[in-house]
Amino acid sequence: NKILILSVTGKFIFFDANSLKNKILRKDISPKINFDDNFSKILDVMVHNKKIYFSFAKEIKKNCFFLGIKESDYNLDELKFRTVFMNKECVESTYAGKMVNYKFNGKNGLLFSIDALAKKKSYAQKISSNLGKILFIDYKDFEPTIFSIGHRNPQGLYNDNGIIISTEHGPRGGDEINIINFNKNYGWPISSYGEPYEYEVQNKEKYNYLKNHYEYNFEEPVFSFVPSVGISQLTKVSNKFSKFWENNYLVSSLNGGSIFRIKLDLKNNKIIFLENIFLNERIRDIDYLDELNLIILALENTGSIGVLKAITN
Repeated sequence: NKILILSVTGKFIFFDANSLKNKILRKDISPKINFDDNFSKILDVMVHNKKIYFSFAKEIKKNCFFLGIKESDYNLDELKFRTVFMNKECVESTYAGKMVNYKFNGKNGLLFSIDALAKKKSYAQKISSNLGKILFIDYKDFEPTIFSIGHRNPQGLYNDNGIIISTEHGPRGGDEINIINFNKNYGWPISSYGEPYEYEVQNKEKYNYLKNHYEYNFEEPVFSFVPSVGISQLTKVSNKFSKFWENNYLVSSLNGGSIFRIKLDLKNNKIIFLENIFLNERIRDIDYLDELNLIILALENTGSIGVLKAITN
């Protein structure tokens, strides 16, 4: 019954989940932390089967970052992390690294997002590269398998009983919600409902990205935000949270400063409705805590943890 908050610099905070209801956030345990190697920043954290995983970026040299995953046994006295996966392709910057537990071809593992930005965006369409891909990584040997391609910057992944939903940053406009299926191509950097940033524009009189996915054998997004909202993570809310929010998902945003409540039609890959809940905070992460029936938020402007609860059911 612990909640783990992990900072970008590697600070671990464990506290009693019940303190969220008591409105008194008590830090319980600060285990000793040992890393097998240094890193520049942490991107995501996941706890599964008595293991803690976090994804990280490591600066190898100037303008060269590798993206990797570290693992430790869950132990509140001491955490000893070892690197279990490293993608040795130089990128100038990276913001993805989202992880979600998943079973694929009878193997237990995780899905892991890697972005393809700026000068490396063309690599999203190259099968020889892991950039711009969602990978399946087996827990047994941590060997990667390309699960899907054509991604720009997937910062959110959610496993809804085997259905994988992603949230992905577009360029200037075109943030996407996608249903991720094996061996599918999501179009980046050929198709996008966004446009290049001003410093990237070569021809101001023409669209720089195709405004269609389906006609070019790419997967259309379930929804695309134009203009962008700085999409981050998504989570599904239990029906017990509120009778008015049945089968609803919540999508968090950064520059949008909002949570978007959506109703997804998974059968037809479309959104039935979308409600903007404005908080005036950059929201880095969001999760629903089933046992406590609460929504927890990582709020970036104030560096704080926010809690949402239903006033009435």
